[in-house]
Amino acid sequence: MSRIWIVAKNEFLKRVRSRWFVLTTLLGPIALIGFFAVIGFVSVKAMESGERVVMVLDATGVLADSLEARSTKELTFRRATAPEDSVRRTVLRGDADGYIDIPATVLAGEGSITYYSME
Repeated sequence: MSRIWIVAKNEFLKRVRSRWFVLTTLLGPIALIGFFAVIGFVSVKAMESGERVVMVLDATGVLADSLEARSTKELTFRRATAPEDSVRRTVLRGDADGYIDIPATVLAGEGSITYYSME
């Protein structure tokens, strides 16, 4: 049993004293912290990117006005007068962040409002 212990101890010490072990032991945590710092920085910058514009396709003719009135600096609602294909192209080009499709049947309690975006 003592021979196994001597061999194991020798192998362990050989590995621990190598340059690569020391380098990865020191630089591994630093690289990991740097990686998470970069992700955090990019996330914060993405949230600070400014105003989000949402186009409103309102077939009811009623709800778009109240949405436009509730616009803030961070989130702006704009009434879309163009057909849905044009509004979709606007979102794909990046001129708007998304659009809301409000069918006329919503006021009667039928159908549903749908939000479309690149995300």
